Amino acid sequence: MSRSPRSRHIGSALLLSAVALSMVASPANAAGKTRWVDDDGKAGTTTCSGSKTAYKSIQKAVSASGAGDTVKVCPGTYVGPVTIKGARTGLVLRSVTAHGATIKARDEATFSTTYLVTIQDVDSVTVKGFRIRPLLGTSHSYCDDSTGIRAIGARSLSISGNDIRPTGPGQFCGLNDGIIADDGSTGTIAGNAVKDYRDNGIAAIGAGTKVTIKDNTVTFAHLGFPSATAQSAILMDYAGNATVSGNTLTGPAAGPGNPSQPAAGIGMYGTTSATSVHDNAIARFASDIKILGANGGRVYDNTLTGGQVGIDLLDGDQMDIHGNDSSSASLHGLYVAGPASGGGSDAQKSTGDNVHDNDFRSASNGSAHDCQGETAATVAASNGNTFDQNKGNSSSPAALCDYTTPVP
Repeated sequence: MSRSPRSRHIGSALLLSAVALSMVASPANAAGKTRWVDDDGKAGTTTCSGSKTAYKSIQKAVSASGAGDTVKVCPGTYVGPVTIKGARTGLVLRSVTAHGATIKARDEATFSTTYLVTIQDVDSVTVKGFRIRPLLGTSHSYCDDSTGIRAIGARSLSISGNDIRPTGPGQFCGLNDGIIADDGSTGTIAGNAVKDYRDNGIAAIGAGTKVTIKDNTVTFAHLGFPSATAQSAILMDYAGNATVSGNTLTGPAAGPGNPSQPAAGIGMYGTTSATSVHDNAIARFASDIKILGANGGRVYDNTLTGGQVGIDLLDGDQMDIHGNDSSSASLHGLYVAGPASGGGSDAQKSTGDNVHDNDFRSASNGSAHDCQGETAATVAASNGNTFDQNKGNSSSPAALCDYTTPVP
């Protein structure tokens, strides 16, 4: 039976209305679901106060979530580890109040490093606002080293506002690494506090890893534990596209019973021309900035205080190093490595670097301008390094980096 023109018009109108309603509803669906976690299980639908049953485990809430979902964690203490993997693109995991929710290590011995939060091959994940606490051997019977947060092949991640440090006094077992991004991870690591790590505070590892590390505070103290050691506050290990800016990095204060300065404030190992290190405040490391195997990149406008060497240019080629202010270095404001006896190899020298408009000083030289090289040939034109308008000289490499006589 044929339909009248009027009925066809009404049917079309209803169809258009249904399409319009689906378009309005789609943004809400895209936002995903919100799941609440509360250690007493009684978070409400919109706050941490209520009688509604909530998840008591962060991992169970994450496992129940899908792409675009949010897991809100109420103040309390939750035993890790937490693993985010699978079809959970865009998952947001956050503490409802800054540092109100604690993720702590299990008191167990597996004789391997554990990871308290892992983001594995999931894109656009956010982890924000947690206290993350490894255990220490002095506070219980046994424990494993723990790393705070590790991202593996996670693109467009955001790790921000977390406080990562050991629980209680002592040195072991404690925190191995604060935050690790590796295996091609990309995104931002910002505004975190990491303290008393044993290896690296924040590490970007692997040629495909491209992260921005900014506005973090990384401290190595371990006061009263002279045998404590560490590598870098921030490590870039072949992570050639990293940007490191606005971070505050601090080594241990000198004093009886305190540990020696860690190897580096910022370690640049195998980085490339896309690397940028700028506007960081770095104090009291063996090398405030250590450059070893870097090809290109920029190091500029950093403030370096009280380390053994301000900038340790061991093997850096075609780098732009400018606007840095190094004061009170116990050995040298700038150290430039040259070829070893017999000519050496490229891995043993720095070539083609442009070092300009810096202020390098050392306590060993009465806080006067100071640069040292491995040999007088280190800064020679044959190595292709240029030194221009650094404080204490005009343009002569020998005036700034004399092997035998620091220049006042």
